[in-house]
Amino acid sequence: MTQLEPDLWLFPGPSGLDDRDRVTRRIVAEKLACAPGDIQFRLGDTGKPSIEFPASSLSFSRANRPKGWALACSAGCRIGVDLEDMTVDLDTSLVANTLFSPSEQAWVGKVAPPFRKESFLRLWTGKEAVLKACEVGIVEGVAEPDFADSLGLGPWPDYHRHHVDTNFGHVDLLWVVYRPDFLICRAHLS
Repeated sequence: MTQLEPDLWLFPGPSGLDDRDRVTRRIVAEKLACAPGDIQFRLGDTGKPSIEFPASSLSFSRANRPKGWALACSAGCRIGVDLEDMTVDLDTSLVANTLFSPSEQAWVGKVAPPFRKESFLRLWTGKEAVLKACEVGIVEGVAEPDFADSLGLGPWPDYHRHHVDTNFGHVDLLWVVYRPDFLICRAHLS
């Protein structure tokens, strides 16, 4: 386990759902100052877990990939997290042209080839983290929020904060690169 921020953890290595639930329960219990067994979770309509008991303003989000998983936890704001494997080959143009807004498609095309994959993954993880914070399923589409006007063209630092106003509200994004494998994005939505 690596704590990247006070509200963000990365767990490299494969894990099962029971392990992720156990660790999530332990960290949430620490934040709520209660026993792990006292916590009751529920799944929302989009599959995002939340705390049913005890009553709390704590929000959490998880992302899972075969090589590891991430957890974000925060009180007082909606939170989402996404994690992507940077070592996977992908056709950024095909995915961008299928799922992103026209302005984001153009943005992906403007990014210099050496930075395109990481830039694409930053856009993707940012969108997914925001959608998780809003409890909007990805099946609803990823054209919104549109980040094209707010993202640079790279190169990117390994630790990068970005603030943007979206149709969902004000978003504080944090991207962390955990080399060589992971790009993590945490979204605080207010």
